[in-house]
Amino acid sequence: MVKDILQNILYFVFRLSVRIFGLLFGLFFGLLFGTIGVTSCTSSNRLNLGVMTSSTNSSGSSSGSLTGGSTPLPFRPTPTPATLLWTKKVPGAVSGLSASWGEKSSTQFALVASSPDPDIVGSSERHLLTLFNSRGRIQWQKTMKAPVKEQDISSDGSMVVISNYSDELRAWDSRGNALWTVEGVCRPQIFRYSKRILCYHDDDADPKVAFEILDWSGNKLGYYPIVGDVLALKLAKDEKSVVIGLTGGQIAYFKLKEGGPTGTIAPEWQKTLGGEIVDVAVSPGDAPLIGVSLKTQKNGYQIALFDQNGNPQGLVSGSAIQIEFSKDGDNLYYYSNNKSGQAWGAYATIKGKLEAAWRHSVPNPSEYSSHLFVATDSLWLGFESDSNIDPELKRNHLLEFTSDGKLATDLMIPADEEAHLYTYRIVKNKLEENGGAGAFVGGAAVVATDDSKVSVFKLPAITPSN
Repeated sequence: MVKDILQNILYFVFRLSVRIFGLLFGLFFGLLFGTIGVTSCTSSNRLNLGVMTSSTNSSGSSSGSLTGGSTPLPFRPTPTPATLLWTKKVPGAVSGLSASWGEKSSTQFALVASSPDPDIVGSSERHLLTLFNSRGRIQWQKTMKAPVKEQDISSDGSMVVISNYSDELRAWDSRGNALWTVEGVCRPQIFRYSKRILCYHDDDADPKVAFEILDWSGNKLGYYPIVGDVLALKLAKDEKSVVIGLTGGQIAYFKLKEGGPTGTIAPEWQKTLGGEIVDVAVSPGDAPLIGVSLKTQKNGYQIALFDQNGNPQGLVSGSAIQIEFSKDGDNLYYYSNNKSGQAWGAYATIKGKLEAAWRHSVPNPSEYSSHLFVATDSLWLGFESDSNIDPELKRNHLLEFTSDGKLATDLMIPADEEAHLYTYRIVKNKLEENGGAGAFVGGAAVVATDDSKVSVFKLPAITPSN
């Protein structure tokens, strides 16, 4: 009883800290981030920083800075017609969201973790894990003995995995049957193409291990031991590679072998850069590229590009709190949020360099920094229109951009007047058999706002650009 009370007290403190952090996050990076001169790379294991001149491509856009070729985004884009399948209000604060959206309705689920919140009318006093089916009905609901830290659901909806603050990693099937429980606190990522689970040990977890690979039954296949903390980890879209960023400017790149690792996992290479890691990214393919966003003492914030052997390929200046590769690895997307506003765009990487492709910006910073999500052939971004600029109301949007930067979708998210877009998931189906060349089934957008609402939109089909 005492233990449960202490856990609830600690979790309320955690929730309050998260809200304060979310409000201050954009301002914090705004005070730090700036546009700094571009630096050159060397082939040594430490980047030696020296100023170099940015170039301009034939279209007139800068290929060496995040500030070139910006296209301001209208504040009143026309909302895209989309089918709102359902909206539910959960009994508490949404603390986690995952989704599967297979070709059959029996494989389409939204997994929601919620926690007690005295500021929410009708909030439950329990930590809950709820699986909604494609119609918004509760498939099953579990009472958690401790707050859910992180969660995931397999692409076909057959397995749910959560990590909680009781140092447990637990799994259930789509009917709510318990599958297994093992010790551990991490961010689980269920592989889409093989029956494995990556367990990312972030700053809330064991600092002696960066990540583990588990089999479908929760058995440990391999792990990577570290000294220090992991600041960022990305799994390639094809699940063949992993890159991590550590304290002290260290990065390490791993190839995930067929059949899974056993024992200690050794990196293909590791480097120490002259700065602190902000984010990392790795492209799919047998010869992937590795992207690193970092803050250097001498030259400020930069994005660096490496090949599969760790050789430097390109370096540009500018702040980016998140970077992601496109599905084909031809674009490196970025997002920044600072006192000058928000900016997002893409660098082309086809020639192994960073060439500015497109960029959008708005002058208002985001109170809750959004995140990028790379879908089949597009880029999604959560976006808040500013009530100071839009006098009618602050609105929450989900924006979709094609790979060449064109605004394809603008979803306005239903929420209470002062509610923020908390998190979202975009889930896409496979190629439509009779949909014509390159046509995709639209899939769904699963959205959670901090007024306890979870909404699911049916997305229209798009035709990928070549």
